[in-house]
Amino acid sequence: MTRGELDSVGSVLEVMAARLGIKKQLKRAQVINEWGDIVGAKIAAETKPDHVRGVILFVSCSGPVWAQQLTLLKPQILKKIREKVGPGIVVDIRFRTGRI
Repeated sequence: MTRGELDSVGSVLEVMAARLGIKKQLKRAQVINEWGDIVGAKIAAETKPDHVRGVILFVSCSGPVWAQQLTLLKPQILKKIREKVGPGIVVDIRFRTGRI
């Protein structure tokens, strides 16, 4: 491989994650780590993504009104998640009142 053919670190890591069988786990972690970018600062300030179990993301909300509002926004949030990490990583979100 010549100097001009070097792969980006990101592409090398993605290939290694696929070989190790941890690509989906890394994508799930990406959703949690980039939650603020996905939903925006205002929503991120009132919520905390707790974990992903299977293909379901569990999110704590500062109150029941936020949980209800975000349930109504779920299709748009899922679309943004798909755009960010690809399809099939998160297919549902459960919003619940909890500690932020």
